This record gives sequence, structure tokens and C-alpha cells, in this order.
Amino acid sequence: MSPDVLLSSRPLSNSVRDRTLFMGRREEVSQVLKAVNFGVNILVLGPRGAGKTSFLHTCEWELEQQNRRTVWVSGAFVESAMELLDAVAFQFEVPRSVYQPGFPEVAVANLGAISGRREPVGGPAPLPIAIREFASRLENKREGQPDPRHWVVIVDDLRPEVGHALFGRARDELWSLPLVWIAAGDKARTADYLKPPADSFFGKVIELGPLDDDAAASVLRTRALGQLSDDVVRRITEQAHGNPRRLITLATEAVLGGAESLRALERDSATVARLRELGPSAQRLWEALVPMKQAAANDVELLDRVGWSRVRASQVLNQLEAAGLVESSTEKAQHGRPRKVYRIRSTSDRS
Repeated sequence: MSPDVLLSSRPLSNSVRDRTLFMGRREEVSQVLKAVNFGVNILVLGPRGAGKTSFLHTCEWELEQQNRRTVWVSGAFVESAMELLDAVAFQFEVPRSVYQPGFPEVAVANLGAISGRREPVGGPAPLPIAIREFASRLENKREGQPDPRHWVVIVDDLRPEVGHALFGRARDELWSLPLVWIAAGDKARTADYLKPPADSFFGKVIELGPLDDDAAASVLRTRALGQLSDDVVRRITEQAHGNPRRLITLATEAVLGGAESLRALERDSATVARLRELGPSAQRLWEALVPMKQAAANDVELLDRVGWSRVRASQVLNQLEAAGLVESSTEKAQHGRPRKVYRIRSTSDRS
């Protein structure tokens, strides 16, 4: 196993090689396996860089050891509920018949759109029809196949609007499929993923929090092949705040960057100390801002991460700026007044 694989920021796969690199999250993996055994659909949420994809691949590997069939869909390339359903059907090798409404259906649908109705007046929408067809094709495929209760669909990087359309609006139709679903998304959009009626579709919500210090240190020692001293491991662990992507980024800089990277770590140690002096609110906002690199006080993602109002976020951002940890500039907005954007200052600029 070469260092370029060890220090790569790519997500871990479900290969035997990558299994040795996955650290921590054992309790969360156990929760997924238990929920699947009871036929419970699962929503996995975490901030950027939390290792959601690596976590899902670990769950995928564990499920396959239980002789369950898993199919994987990347939600990043899916822009509608119908596309997501088609992607799942393709993985099961039961693609639906191409459903294209004929002229009368199109005319009715257009009339429905003009009148404000969400579905064609003359009959069901295409998505429920496609789900029923998918269910029928799965039923026909059961002969000689594993029990369909052992089939698990994993959707990584699910877009909130797609998730709500499929797991919310089409929830009842989707429940007819003999499948267990595991979907993952950004914790900052939790309210969008769980907007009713999608909240009742997911019987289990698992949040991937920061790695604990022991797991973070294990990641660093394993990935860096022992080239990091205990002191450097401690510094990186403090500064990454349990974020796996940040751990790998800092480890790469420390291993490949030489003396200058170590001096940067020393400067970041001073940043950690300064944040402690400012208090818990400053630390919380800093941890939310680091993976984003920059944000305005009214950014929805930032506010969702910290759970504050815009006014409170603005107050703490100003504290960070006064302490020299962030810098601000004014950007022209598409509508309304210009907005003030705060950016993490580079380590070389911090005193």
C-alpha cells in the first residue's frame, strides 16, 4: 500500500485494502446494521468532510458479509426523483419501460399546471406509475434470487429536493417496494431532508459527529506510516476537531511540506489557544466555518451548522475578526445590498 493511497483525500471504498484504513464509527455502523435487520430506512447526516461516503462503503461491506445484496447510487448526478428511481432500477437490472406521456396526457398535464395542480387531472403522475412498474419487475425477478428483504439501496450525496420528492411525496408508493433504503446528506440541510412526510419514511436518523481523539490519532498514525511525531499528531488532532477530511489534509501538509508545514502547525496551535480564550461560541463558529472556508452571517448552511440567528452569527464573526482569525470583504449581491463575507485567514497571516 503506497503513501499516495494512504494520504489521498478520496473516500474509502468497500475493498479489503480500504477496510484497514477505516477508524472509529463502530457504534454508528452497528446502528445501521441493526436498523437494516429490522427493515428500517436510514438517513445518515454529517457535515462536509465527515466521511459520509467512507462510512457508507463500510456499511456496504458489512451488509455484504451478511449476504445482503446492496446497490449503490451517487445522488450527486441525480436531479429528480424519477432519475433516482431509474438509477436504482438500472442497478437491479430491471429498467422500466420508457414512460413518455402521449399527447392527450401532455395536454392534461399542461392544463393542470395552469390551474396550479401538481399532478395531471386525468390520472396519476408518472412517478407513482414508475414505482409500481418497478415493484412488479422486482416481483418477477424474485425467482432464483435472494429474499428481497435482503436488498439494500444506498444513496450517497442525496440532494434534498430529490429526497423529498421521492421519500416524501412518493412515500406511500415507495413503501410498497421490498427494499431497505440508506441515504446520506449534508447535516446543514437536515430540515429539508426530513420535511414531512419524508420524516416518517426514515425510521432511523444517524448523525456522524466528530471523531474522538483516539480514532483521530489512529487515522493519523496509520495514514502517515508513522512519520508524524506524537506532538504533531496531538496538534493535528486539536486543529482538525474530529473532521476526517481535515485530518488527512493536515497530515499531508505535515508529511510532504517539511519544516514550513510544522511551523504552520505551531501557528495553528496559537489559534486553538486563542479560540479557547474567546469561549465556546467562537470555537463552535470556527469549527463550522473551517470546512466552508468562507461565509456570510446570513448563509443558511452556516446558520444550520451552529443553530443560531443571523444576528448572533454576525456578532461572533465580528469577534473572530477582531481577534485576527478571520478577515472580511464586501461582495456585490445579485439582489439587494452588498453582503459582508468572512474568510479564514491563512496561517502565515496570523500572529
